[in-house]
Amino acid sequence: MSILKALLYTILLFVIGVILSIGFQSVISILDLNPEHLIHYNSVARILMKILQYSIILFLVFKLWFTPSDLLIKLKKINWETLLLILIISIGFEIFTKIFLDIKLLINTYEPETINRSDYRFKYLWTYDLIRAVIFAPILEELFFRKILFTRLLKKHSFGVSAIVSSVLFALIHIPNWLNLFPIFLFGIISCWIYVKTKNILYPILFHFAGNLIVSLSSFYSQQISSFFQELNYNWVYGLILIFGVGITLFGLRKLKKAPID
Repeated sequence: MSILKALLYTILLFVIGVILSIGFQSVISILDLNPEHLIHYNSVARILMKILQYSIILFLVFKLWFTPSDLLIKLKKINWETLLLILIISIGFEIFTKIFLDIKLLINTYEPETINRSDYRFKYLWTYDLIRAVIFAPILEELFFRKILFTRLLKKHSFGVSAIVSSVLFALIHIPNWLNLFPIFLFGIISCWIYVKTKNILYPILFHFAGNLIVSLSSFYSQQISSFFQELNYNWVYGLILIFGVGITLFGLRKLKKAPID
């Protein structure tokens, strides 16, 4: 696959998402829905849009079909040591990339948003986002960006070019999450490397699952986490924590590189 084609397919994915978003919002606005239940309708709509957006391009455009037996074969090849290393990499990655989320705090232009976590709306929103980000996003995004784009780019380009292009596109699809673009790009690079190393798409999916789960849990306890780091005042202890994150990420990657993969 050429780089231009990869870009065009990503634009198509984005356009499908926009069309579905407009369609769902139009339906919700037309229907006489109970305002108290809008939080549920909108949240379920976001989940359905995610599923439809990727399903259209994966199954209708790329004809990516698989049987339960195919999935069972992949599951049987899961190595628990490899899985543990991927979890270690994921934890380390989320620790050291926290600095990118703290940039606004470091330059003193941002005050953390105060959220009432006892508010039932927050709990519902968090639960719906957890379902979307932890269950559906890892599967759908890894199938498109790693299984489809990266693999097809790799047939025509080097690993470096293929990983960079697919990871840039992976990051751009998450706009307007500007501060997280570089961490998402790095995440994509690591995910590509894991896929090449293991030759099993389930490992990048599990890496994605672990990362999103950590982020979701962190968002639930964001006030406590923010208070902890603010009390450190971003001093040398803060720096040591980030270095620790880099260290265990590199440790996990090095061990995974040497690990035998069935």
